[in-house]
Amino acid sequence: MQQPLEYITELTMQIVFVIEREMECLRLRDNQKFKALQDIERELLQLLEEALSKVRGNAEILHGSSPAVLEKLNSTFARFDTCLAGKHSLMAQMS
Repeated sequence: MQQPLEYITELTMQIVFVIEREMECLRLRDNQKFKALQDIERELLQLLEEALSKVRGNAEILHGSSPAVLEKLNSTFARFDTCLAGKHSLMAQMS
């Protein structure tokens, strides 16, 4: 079974993948595929929120995790932030 932080990292990587595909659809002006991908993103974000709510306030999970897991989580969230900013920028340009 996956550890909570590894699961969160995996979900976040999947969201990043979906956002990158959404950005491609925005560039190609493929609104139908973009909306379908947004539905997938929404579902993944709900799963991520559920996973994060189980981890919040539990310092043992953080202290019990290896530095490599924490580093991967941090870099994945940084990539998520960058992709989300790029998506919002593209959406602003389209409107």
